Amino acid sequence: MQKLLRRVHPMLNSYPGFQRWWFPPWVRYRRAQREFSAFVALYLAQRRATAHEPQDVLDLLLAARYDDGTRLSDEDIRDELVTIILAGHETTAVALSWALYEVARHPAVLARLRDELDALGPDPDPDLIAKQSYLGAVCDETLRLHTILTEIGRISRGPCELLGRQLPAGTAVGIGIGAIHQDPSLYPQPDEFRPERFIQRTYSAFEFLPFGGGHRRCLGAQLSDYEMRIVLASTVTRWEFELAGSDRDIRHNIGTGPKHGVRMRLTGRRSVAPASSSAARRDAAPVSS
Repeated sequence: MQKLLRRVHPMLNSYPGFQRWWFPPWVRYRRAQREFSAFVALYLAQRRATAHEPQDVLDLLLAARYDDGTRLSDEDIRDELVTIILAGHETTAVALSWALYEVARHPAVLARLRDELDALGPDPDPDLIAKQSYLGAVCDETLRLHTILTEIGRISRGPCELLGRQLPAGTAVGIGIGAIHQDPSLYPQPDEFRPERFIQRTYSAFEFLPFGGGHRRCLGAQLSDYEMRIVLASTVTRWEFELAGSDRDIRHNIGTGPKHGVRMRLTGRRSVAPASSSAARRDAAPVSS
C-alpha cells in the first residue's frame, strides 16, 4: 500500500494526457497497482477458502451482492480496501498531527482546551470527553484550515445548472472543499486558526464538509471524528510539548499533509487534579523525546 501511494502523482489525476505508457510516473504507478492487485487477489483467494461467518470488513465485502445477485469483483473489493485504508487511517493521523501543531502554536487555545478537559477529572469516560464543545471546535477548525482531501468528484445524475452553465446528465464535476473552507464570507479571516467560530455558529453540510457529502460521504466520518477527539484530549492532558519547527500543507498523493511531518518535542508529563480542584497540578519531570 505504501509503495502504491508513493506512486500516486497529482499530475496523473489532474491531466489524463499523462496517463500514457511513455510517461515514467504513470508507468511506475501502473506497476505498483498491478503488484498491489496481485497481492489482494492472493489474499482474497485465501480468505474465500476459509468458510466462516463474516467477522470484518473484508468478509462483508466478500459476502456482498448487487441487486441482481452478482458478487463484487476482485477489482471492486481492491478499490474499496484502498479507500478504507487511505481514507480511514492516513487522514485521521494527518488531522491529529495538524491539531497538535495548531494548539502548540496557539497557547491560549491550548490553555482553554486543557481547562475544559481538566474539569472532567483524571479519568473521564471517553464518551464524555468526545462531547466537549471546545474540543470539538478545535478538531473542526483543524479540519477546515488543513483540509486533507481538498476536492471530491461527483457525476450528475440529471441535467442541472451550475453558475449559469447547463450541465447534461453524466457530467463529471469537481467540488472544491478547500475553496469552500477558505471562503471569507463563511469563515472571516480564513487563514487564522480560530476554533471559536464553530461555537459561535453552526455550519451546514454544504459549508463544512471535510468528509465529503451526499450518499458517498465517508462511511468512517463518525469513527474518525471520535478517534481524533479522544487521542487529542489524551495527549494535551497528559503531556507538555512544543514545536520543533514550522510546517505547511503540501500535496502528497490524492490528499494533502504536512511537508515535514509536524516535528514536535515532548518536554514533560502533566498530572490532572481531581475535578473539584481549581487548577490542574503539573509535573515537570522531564522525559526523553
